[in-house]
Amino acid sequence: MRRIIVISDLHIGGEFHPILGHPDLLTDFLKQLAEYQPPAGETIELVINGDFVDFLAIGPFSAWTPDESQCIDKLRQAFDQFKTVFDALERCVSKAGRFTLLLGNHDIESALPRVRGELLARLGTNPHRCLFITDNQAYRFGDLLVEHGNRYDPWNAIDYQGLRNVLSQTSRLEPLWEMHVCPGSKMVEALVNPLKEDYVFIDLLKPETRILPLLLTALEPSLKRDVKRLYRAVNLWSDQWARTQDWLPRIASRGEELIAAPSPAAGLPADVQSDFVEELSPEGEEELVSAGDIWKAVLNKIRPEGIAALVKNKQTIPPRQLERLQSSLAAALQGDRTFENDGDDGPYLGAARRLCGQSAGGAPRPRIVAMGHTHLMRDISLGDGCRYLNTGTWVDLIKVPAECLVKTEEGRTHLDQWLRILMLDPGSLRTAEPAYADISLTDDGSLCQPAGRPFLRRYKDGKFAA
Repeated sequence: MRRIIVISDLHIGGEFHPILGHPDLLTDFLKQLAEYQPPAGETIELVINGDFVDFLAIGPFSAWTPDESQCIDKLRQAFDQFKTVFDALERCVSKAGRFTLLLGNHDIESALPRVRGELLARLGTNPHRCLFITDNQAYRFGDLLVEHGNRYDPWNAIDYQGLRNVLSQTSRLEPLWEMHVCPGSKMVEALVNPLKEDYVFIDLLKPETRILPLLLTALEPSLKRDVKRLYRAVNLWSDQWARTQDWLPRIASRGEELIAAPSPAAGLPADVQSDFVEELSPEGEEELVSAGDIWKAVLNKIRPEGIAALVKNKQTIPPRQLERLQSSLAAALQGDRTFENDGDDGPYLGAARRLCGQSAGGAPRPRIVAMGHTHLMRDISLGDGCRYLNTGTWVDLIKVPAECLVKTEEGRTHLDQWLRILMLDPGSLRTAEPAYADISLTDDGSLCQPAGRPFLRRYKDGKFAA
């Protein structure tokens, strides 16, 4: 029997307020897994399903770092800063029967040949002993399919054709072609990372979707033009991305199959569209963001009207600014079930339903689809013995109190008070709710989960055990 343990979204790295704020939890879990003695006939496999080492969070900040030497420097920073985690992982890998890695969207640099070698050497393994999937394949073993999930997120879908070209050229020491960088990574580099000094919680707001830029302009009104340019770039990216996804429905127009990129305002609540008219307007801004373009330093745009400055100077936050922040938060958290495990999960749940419903060439359909990326733990029955799992994240989370989202004067007062705590003492509001998938399959890949053993467990539910 093969018992497969899946974790994801560790986001290791980042010297200044790293989002892996409780590395002791991960270290302890890995120690438990290493100490586990499987019964006769059972082998343990550890799968890290993307966003392992967070290259976007390690300076010098860049949405994509093709220079292998610079990437290795970043890796070594992470090794030194999170030594106990890597020591525990090295021991765990040595004990496990199998070890598998998949790429996410924050760790694509680890696919580069020398970087991959450096990482595996630190873990005490090598490419002959570790299955490292870097080419957009899902990891499939019998009834189980594992993938990070960013493939279904146009903000964070990776240009895998470009990455394959880069890996091919790097392996031959040839000049590198340009790889298109997804807008989510560009946003982290150009808008999120520079704000960390004043908003240390900013990279805990997940995922990197169209709502986050609106939150940023509510915090710092001077970013409106940058956000508008970002939306224009995302439209171009989304259109290109959508045309390559042969499983997406097409709209017939004049005999051609077209997929139009949605407008930034599409699907947003009316109050959000009203509060962010300037950012969402498609007119009046012609400058686009090219693959090599970088926004001006955001640090130069921190203004006295920004919430960071207002809170620091003990000034009043204008009601209109609170309203904008409140409406963007409410839209981002609409139906929020971050701290539950059975809520809807948008396109990821839809993709899991599709994957579990198809079979080709005589291959059996998967019965368990496990993803990460969203940072939202999920365990949802799809019927007919199939399940969608999302292993959430090991990084810190921030929960916005419901009373802060009530659109009344009292609600804005609650939001004002919560913001001041968040700005001045963010550690008091950060919590970690890590989880892992635990799936048992026969040696030929058939699901054989023991009765009473959950497919998905929170770390805090108790020690890893039989």
